[in-house]
Formats: sequence, C-alpha cells, structure tokens
Amino acid sequence: MEETNVPWYGDFPEHVLFNYFKDMSTVIVRINAIDGIVVGADGRRTKPPNDQFDSDGAQKIFPIVSDNKKLSYSICGTTLFTAIETGDVLWDLHAQIEEAVTVVPSSQPHLFGFAQAIARPIYRALQSASKFARLVFPEESEQKEAYGINIANVLIDGYYKGFPDHARIRFFHHQQKLCNPQVFKVEFETVYLHGPKSIWDAFENVKDKRLKIYRPKGYNKAEPWRIPEAVAIAAGYVKACSSPEGLEIDRRYEKTIGGRTHIAIVTPDGFRWAEGYDPAC
Repeated sequence: MEETNVPWYGDFPEHVLFNYFKDMSTVIVRINAIDGIVVGADGRRTKPPNDQFDSDGAQKIFPIVSDNKKLSYSICGTTLFTAIETGDVLWDLHAQIEEAVTVVPSSQPHLFGFAQAIARPIYRALQSASKFARLVFPEESEQKEAYGINIANVLIDGYYKGFPDHARIRFFHHQQKLCNPQVFKVEFETVYLHGPKSIWDAFENVKDKRLKIYRPKGYNKAEPWRIPEAVAIAAGYVKACSSPEGLEIDRRYEKTIGGRTHIAIVTPDGFRWAEGYDPAC
C-alpha cells in the first residue's frame, strides 16, 4: 500500500542557533550541575496542519541504563509518522531507539561511538518507512544547519563508562531525499537549551520582574549549580515558556509548548526522575 503526505507528529524540527541555545518550538533544558546532569522538557506534541494539538502528556526524555551507561536521551523534531487511513505507526523514533539500544554491542569505547552505532538501525528503519509510504518530510524555510533540513534530533546526556558526556544524532533530508544521519560530540559548560530564547533572556535576567515567579529564589547564573538548583531552573524555564507572562514576551510557540513538565536527573549512579516531575500523566 502506498501513501502520500503521511501525518507526522512532534514539533517543527528547524531552529535558530545561538551558541548553546536553539530557538525552536519545543523546550528541552540540559544542565551540567556540580553533582550530576539535569534534563527537563515540556509535554506538548502537535501535528499538521497548523500545529494541531495532539497531546500534553508526550514524553520527550527517556533513560538508557546498563553497567557502563547511565544516560538520558531526549527527542525533538518529527518523532512519529503514521499511516493516513489506518493511523498505523510507520516510524516511531522512541521505539526505534529502544530497539537499537538492545542490539548495539556494549563494547563501544565512548559515547560518540555508541551514538553512531544506534543511529544506523534507526536510520534504516526511517529509510524503509520512507520507501514504503513515500514519506513527505517537514519543510521549514528558515534553515540554520549547514546542509539539509532537520527531521529529528536525539540528544544524549549522561555518564558513559563513568565519564560525563553529551552527543547529538541528527536525522535530516535534502530536497526530500533522506540523508545519512550525522552524529556530533557536544560540549558545553553549564546550559544547553532548546526553546524560546527571548523567554530565557528574560528568565535569567534578575532585574527583569516579568518572570520572577518562575525564577528560583536567589538565582545566580555566575555560581555553579547543584542538582536541586538545576531542577528548579529547568522547571521554572519550561513553565515560563507557556505561562501567561511568558506568552506576553513571545507568542510564536503558543500552540507547540506546554503540557506536563518532566525532569530527569542523571548521575554516575543512575537515572531518576526529579520529585514531582515524572512524565506520568
């Protein structure tokens, strides 16, 4: 059975890049704390046309835990394709990652190699779905990557063989032709953010009173943060993005950001959800 213009779900995969900030239609906060790594996200998922609401309980952060891996991965962009008539799943990024993790050997020496290894079967599954259903990938005119247009990104954060590390897998197309995935080693000191930059600028400016109720008391961007502080910062920013006060600052992503805030904590000992911020609806 051939289908065209297959529905996709997620958020617009393109973004504007500002150093360690990607201004885009979802919120994912990645923070290197003194004693661990904190990752937070919103729970909104939309679908075409025109950012139609699909869910406020979408999970965007997931664990990968084994003897040598204490990781979280977060997903953004087009994370799901379904058949037009039946609604059957053609490609589910989360499901493909979970499957890939089980078949990839655990002997990879570093996180970059592990990311490369899991990218291949995920790509092959997307390639197969694309050929079967003639997928039409999302397009966006404001292109900021060096080549091609993003379909989805997988952001991996945590401890690989005891060492803190970060990576990104990029799935993308060029003029509707699926390209081989790119894998990047990601380095940042404290914060790497996806979300409205204008709201972050107001959030971290302690002199700006508009988002005061979402900013943790005593917030100081110059001081190193421990896990509780990082959790409060992640939660505050995610909530601010869809708040009435935040929408007065920037309404571009009013339809695409919102829902349940969920926050993961990753340490050399493992993965856990921050208290009160698990992804359960």
